[in-house]
Amino acid sequence: MKISVFYEHMAEACEQTGRSMEEICSLVRSFGITGVEIENTRLYREGERIRGLLEGAGLEISCIYGFFDFGSLEEREDTSLALEKSLALDKPLEKSLALDKPLENLEKGFDMVRLARQFSVGKIMLIPGFVSKKDVHPKRLSLILGREARSSRYHRHVKNMMSALKKICEQAGKSGVTVVLEDFDDEKAPFATASQLKHFLEEVPGLYCAFDTGNFLYSEEDAFEVLPMFLPRIRHVHCKDRTFEKKEGETPKETVKGREMYSCAVGSGCIPMERILDEILASGYEDYFAIEHFGSLSQLQDMEQSARWLAEYEAGYQKKNVAQSAPE
Repeated sequence: MKISVFYEHMAEACEQTGRSMEEICSLVRSFGITGVEIENTRLYREGERIRGLLEGAGLEISCIYGFFDFGSLEEREDTSLALEKSLALDKPLEKSLALDKPLENLEKGFDMVRLARQFSVGKIMLIPGFVSKKDVHPKRLSLILGREARSSRYHRHVKNMMSALKKICEQAGKSGVTVVLEDFDDEKAPFATASQLKHFLEEVPGLYCAFDTGNFLYSEEDAFEVLPMFLPRIRHVHCKDRTFEKKEGETPKETVKGREMYSCAVGSGCIPMERILDEILASGYEDYFAIEHFGSLSQLQDMEQSARWLAEYEAGYQKKNVAQSAPE
């Protein structure tokens, strides 16, 4: 089992413990973690420094992720020009993106493919944008229809997101880069629920699933129950557990029903992690399982505990498989 962790967790661990990033990288590798999930803006700002830190500790970048605003794209966006601008590998890294402007056009999306090639990363996760909360549940239309409804602007923005992703996935495929999308935990994300994410995967050729074990709970859905919908399309996994036990000092995340969720180490919360991982591994998945617990006030401790739980789980899974395959 290949295990990764978010670079932001490592950066927070530095702040929380007073240790240097070199020390944190070394410790993370000692936990059995080999990969790092990193946001594109980090690489634009300090890519070469981070590359050196990770390589020095025996770590690699497992996935690059980024946030965009494709929903407001105009159809007249010049795709060929955006491609030409973004895919030049000799373009200076620090000048490849204007950090003071919103990530809202195709050039920025195509640039993710170039960034993946430059850092020898085979996978990118794009969050294509969000819609206005009033467009998700416009009150007047909902009252008229007697049910929840979504505005025409909502549907237009979703269509624009899909159109942009189609173009980026096409280019990524030619470059040997896999594009994934997750069940993002925000009602303004039109891919938060199982049905919404499934719709994106069905409409965008070359787009695959980053299955986040903890985010479906935000939408009050059972991750294990919806898992069969995505098994054939899973190309990345975020191992996120949740707990409803209050943690002093931590800001909770409310579900759509107002229940307050807190972060926790993998395997210590309410998500049926073992059953979910059993099914994912049985499907033939062999890539990274990313430890995720944003909001934790004890990142280093939670990273170590999560990695230990995953290692113990893997040992148990293999033992169980050996026992099942043994002749009677």
